[in-house]
Amino acid sequence: MRTYITLILCILLVSCTHFSNKEEAVHKEDMIYVFRITYGEYVYDTVSAITLEHGEVYYYPNDSLLMDYKIISDKTRIKIDDSKLADLLKSLMNKDLETLSKIEDCKCSGITKNEYVIRIKSNAEVKEFVFPELLRCDDQSPLAFLGWLRSVFTKFRQTDISDSTPKRELGNTSD
Repeated sequence: MRTYITLILCILLVSCTHFSNKEEAVHKEDMIYVFRITYGEYVYDTVSAITLEHGEVYYYPNDSLLMDYKIISDKTRIKIDDSKLADLLKSLMNKDLETLSKIEDCKCSGITKNEYVIRIKSNAEVKEFVFPELLRCDDQSPLAFLGWLRSVFTKFRQTDISDSTPKRELGNTSD
């Protein structure tokens, strides 16, 4: 009888573990696009993007056609070897961004007129979320990832990334 109960508990434990891991898994087919739109005086000034496509991280420099993810050109993208950035993008796929976009008390200050558009393509379903660019966020804020994204895009913009250097190690992006 004791063996039977132990067997049932083991099966239950394994099935629960499998279920919880399945929730957090990011499939190779899943893609996330993070667009940073900077605005000039009257219209948008630049659009750049960081993407996680088929498990690889890419940076797309300023391009007015970036907003349509279906026609993103492979010619303009630059592969980025940065595991921290890949982990951040994967974590965005698992966050409840719909709830985060409605948070009023975000413990952040310094909202700019720039914004981030996050598109998640998973199982042929596309979800889109828009967030303002925040200058300062408390580390405990659920929107702290926006400050991190800002530092990543700023670092890319400051670094002269050209087509002659297709692979680039981002390194430490924390400010």
